[in-house]
Amino acid sequence: MAATSGESQLQRIIRDLQDAVTELSKEFKEGGEPITDDSVNLQKFSYKLEYLLQFDQKEKNTLLGNRKDYWDYFCDCLAKVKGANDGIRFVKSITELRTSLGKGRAFLRYSLVHQRLADTLQQCFMNTKVTSDWYYARSPFLNSKMTSDIVGQLYELTDVQFDLASRGYDLDATWPAFARRTLSSLGSSAYLWKPPSRSSSMSSLVSNYLQAQEFPSSPDANSSLNVEHLEGFEEMRVELDQAELRQRELQDRIHHLEMENQELQAAVSLQKEQVQLEKEKKNNYSEENSRLTKMITELQKQCEVSHSTQSTVHDLQKCLQSLELNAVEQQKEYSTKLDQLITNKEDCASKLQVLNQELETSRASVSMKDLCIDELKAKLSSTELKNLNLLAKVDAALEEKGQQATAHCDSALQIRALLEKLQETEKEKADMQRLNDERASQLKTAREELQLKEEAQKELESRYNRLTADSKEESEKLLGSLETMAKEMDALQKDLTLKEKEMAELQTQAVSEECGKVTERLEELKRQQRATEEEIAELQAANTSLSRKLDEAREQLSESESARLQKEEEVTSLRELLARIQKEADEAKEKVLDYSEKLSKVAADKDSNDQKLFAELDDLTRTKQFLEERLIELIRDKDALWQKSDALEFQQKLSAEQKWQGDTEVNHCLDCQREFSWMVRRHHCRMCGRIFCYYCCNNYMVTKPGGKKERCCRACFNKPRVIVDSTDDSGSSANQEGSPASLESPVSPPERAFVANEASKTPDDAAFDIITDEELCQVQESDSLHSESQMEGESMDQSVTDLNSTCNSSTVDESEEWQVAQDAEICLLKSGEIMIKVPLTVEEILNFGESNRELFIKSSTYSIIPITVTEMGLTISWIFSSDPKSISFSVVYQESEDTPLDQCKVLIPMTRCNSHKETIRGQVKVRNPGIYTLIFDNTFSRFISKRVFYHLTVERPVIYDGSDFP
Repeated sequence: MAATSGESQLQRIIRDLQDAVTELSKEFKEGGEPITDDSVNLQKFSYKLEYLLQFDQKEKNTLLGNRKDYWDYFCDCLAKVKGANDGIRFVKSITELRTSLGKGRAFLRYSLVHQRLADTLQQCFMNTKVTSDWYYARSPFLNSKMTSDIVGQLYELTDVQFDLASRGYDLDATWPAFARRTLSSLGSSAYLWKPPSRSSSMSSLVSNYLQAQEFPSSPDANSSLNVEHLEGFEEMRVELDQAELRQRELQDRIHHLEMENQELQAAVSLQKEQVQLEKEKKNNYSEENSRLTKMITELQKQCEVSHSTQSTVHDLQKCLQSLELNAVEQQKEYSTKLDQLITNKEDCASKLQVLNQELETSRASVSMKDLCIDELKAKLSSTELKNLNLLAKVDAALEEKGQQATAHCDSALQIRALLEKLQETEKEKADMQRLNDERASQLKTAREELQLKEEAQKELESRYNRLTADSKEESEKLLGSLETMAKEMDALQKDLTLKEKEMAELQTQAVSEECGKVTERLEELKRQQRATEEEIAELQAANTSLSRKLDEAREQLSESESARLQKEEEVTSLRELLARIQKEADEAKEKVLDYSEKLSKVAADKDSNDQKLFAELDDLTRTKQFLEERLIELIRDKDALWQKSDALEFQQKLSAEQKWQGDTEVNHCLDCQREFSWMVRRHHCRMCGRIFCYYCCNNYMVTKPGGKKERCCRACFNKPRVIVDSTDDSGSSANQEGSPASLESPVSPPERAFVANEASKTPDDAAFDIITDEELCQVQESDSLHSESQMEGESMDQSVTDLNSTCNSSTVDESEEWQVAQDAEICLLKSGEIMIKVPLTVEEILNFGESNRELFIKSSTYSIIPITVTEMGLTISWIFSSDPKSISFSVVYQESEDTPLDQCKVLIPMTRCNSHKETIRGQVKVRNPGIYTLIFDNTFSRFISKRVFYHLTVERPVIYDGSDFP
C-alpha cells in the first residue's frame, strides 16, 4: 500500500511539473517579456523539480559530515563533459553559497537562463551508472518512460527566456519569492550569469574604445555609458552593505578590546602592588641576611673550637656505620635463605600438582579398565550360555538324526556345520581367556604403581611439613636478631646524645677562655699603636720641610725645559709646513691630469649617448606612426565587418524562413544518420533550418552583432561567415572569422583573405568533441591576432609570424590593457594539472645548441618552460612544432618567484597553433627582468598525448657606438 501511494504521489508531482511548464511557456508567449522571480509559476516549477530530484535519493555525506544533495549528483555526471561544465564552474565561483542544496538551486537557475536545462538533465539521465549509484529503484530517473516524459516536457522551456539574478538571494535557505533586480535589460554585470571563459582579443577592445571616442553622439555609446553608471551604482550599493557589516564587526571588536584593556589595567595594578610587597620583602631579607652573616661569623669561631670534639663524633659514627653494614648483610643473608625456602616450597607444590594429576589419570584408566573387564565378563557369560544352548541343541539333533539317519542324509551336513561352529566358539573362548589374563596382569601393575605414587606423595608431604617447620624456626631466629639490633641502636643513640651535651659544655668553656685571651691581646695592640702614631707625627714634620725644598728646585728645572721645548717645536712646525706644501703641489698636478682624462671620457660618452637616443627616438616615432595607421585600418575593417554582418543576418533570416524543416519531415539525423527517439532528440540549425541530433548540432555562434549565441550545425559553423576583401593603402587585408591554422602560416595577404571550408576534416581529439564557449573565444581571439600579424608582417619582417608581432607590440608596462585577458592563463597555472616544468636561465639558453629538444605533454595537462632573466634589452626567440595534433601556446611574465599568480601579466594570450602542420616562430623583447614562462597547453584534448619539439635562442642588443659617423 505504501509503494502504491508513493507511486501515485510521484505521478501527481510529474503532472504538476508538466502543468507548471505549460503555464510558464504560456506566460512568456502572452507577456512577451522574460520570466523573473516574481512569477508564481516559476516558484511552483522550482519546488516540483527539486522534489523530483530529491525523491528516493541515497543518503551520502562528505568527509566533514555534511549531507550531499543533487548538486553533487550533477557534478559527478557533468564534471568531465565538455560544454556542460561551464555552469558547474560558475556556481563554484560564487562564494555566497555554502551548502550543496544552495549550489544545486543556483545550477538549475543557471540552466534556465541559458536554456539548456533539458539538455543537461538528459545527459545526466543517460549516465545510468552514476544515476543508479545516487538513487534507489523507486526514483523516476531510473524509469525510462518517466524520464522521457520529464525531459520531453522540459524541452518546451528551451524557447522561454528567463531573467534571474545570480546573486542577492539566500539560496541555501529557500527559493527566491520576488525579483530584486529591475535593471536586467541594461545588462548589469554584478548579477549576470556569465561563466568563467576566455576573454576577447585586445584588438577588438582597442577598436571599440577608439570608435566610442570618435563617435560620442551615437545612441549605442550613450546606452553603454548609462549601463556602466548603473553597474557602478549597484556595485557601490553592495559595497556599502558590506562596509556597514564590517563597521559593526569593528565596533564589536573595539568593545571587546576595551573590556580586555580594563582587565589588563586591573592586572597591572595588582602586579604593581605585588612588586611593592616584593620590594619590602627584599629589604627585610637584606636585614636578615646581615644579621645572619654576623651569626655565621660567630658560629664559625665556635666551629673552630669544636673541631677537637668532632673527631670523637666521627669515630662513633664510623662504629655505627660498621654495625649498620653488618645488620644489612645479615638481613640480606636471611632474605636469600627465605627466598630459597619459598622456591623449594613452590617446587614441591608443583610436583604435588603433577602427582595429583597423574593419580587422577591413573584412576580414570583403572576405572576404564574395570569397565572393560565387566564387559568382557558379560560377553563370556553370554557365550557360555550360547555354548550350552548349542550343545543341548546338538544333543537333541544327534538323537533325532541318529533315529532318522537313513531317511535324512542332509542332516549330516548340518551336524558338521554345527560342529565347526562349536570349534570356532571354543577358539573364541580361549582368546577371551587370554585377554582376561592380560587385563588382569595390567590391573596388577597399575595397582602397584598407584601404591608407589601414594608412598612418594606421603614422603613429599612429610618433607613439605619439615621445610615449613624449619622456615618458621629460622624466621623466629631472624626476628629475635632484629630485635637485638634495634635495642643496640637505641643504646648507641642515647650515648650520642650524652656526648653531644658534653660537647656543648666544652664549647662554652673554651669560648669563655678564648675571649679573655683576646681582650688582653687587644690592650697590648692599643699601646703599641699609640707609640707608633707619635713616631709617625715626627717623621711627617721632617718630610714637609724636605718636600718644600724639592718643589723649588723642580720649578726652576721646568722653566728651563719649557723654553728649550718651545724652540724645538717651532723648528719642527716649519719643517712640516714645507713637506705639506710640497705634497699639495704634487696632488694638485695629479688631479689636473685626472680631470683632463675624465673630461675627455665624458665628452665621448655624451656623444655616444646622444647618438643612441636619436636612434631610439627614430624607432619610437616609426612605431608610433605604424600603430596609428594600424588603428585607423582596424576601425575601417570593423565598420565594414558590421555592415556585412547585418547583410548576412538579413540573408539568414530570409533563408531560415524558406528552409525551416518540420519535425515530421525528417526521421534521421542529416549528418550522422542516427534515428530519432526519446533519447536522441531533434534540434534545428538556426542558420540553414535543417534537423540534426544533439551532437551534430551542438555548435554555437553569434548570428547578429550584440545578440546571443544560437545553435548551428557543423557545416554552418565551419563555413566562412565574414570575408573582408577590401585592402587599404598598405595592401593589408583583414579576416574576422577563420580557421585557427591561419594564425601561424606565413602566407601572402591575398591567400589569407579566404577561409577554407573545414567541414570535411575530422575533429582533433574525439568523434563527438563538444565545442565550448571558451573555444569560440579562442577562435575569435586567434582571428583578431591573425589580422594584426598581416599588417605588421608587410612593414617589418615577413619571416616572423603572428606570435612574434603580438609579442613585440606587447610590453610589461602595458599591464592595464592585458588585465582582461589574464583569467584563462592564470586560472590554468593555479588549478590545472602540470605535466613537466623545465626551468632555464639565459646562460643555459646560450648553450642550447643547434638541435631541438623534446617535451612530452599528456592529455588534459600542460607543461611550462620558466626562463629567468636578469638583464634588460635581451630578445628571447623560440621555434616549435608538435606531433600528432595541434597545441595551445601562451607567454606569461612574473616579476619573481615570490610574487603571487594573480599579479602575473599575460604577454601572449592562449592561442591554438597548428604546429603539427608547420613550425611556429616567435620572440619576446625583455623590458624588465623577471621570469618569462612559456606555456604549452593540452587541456583541451581529452584522449591524445602530444610531443613538442622546441628550440630557444637569446640575442643581446647591439649597441651602436657611432663609429661610421664622419
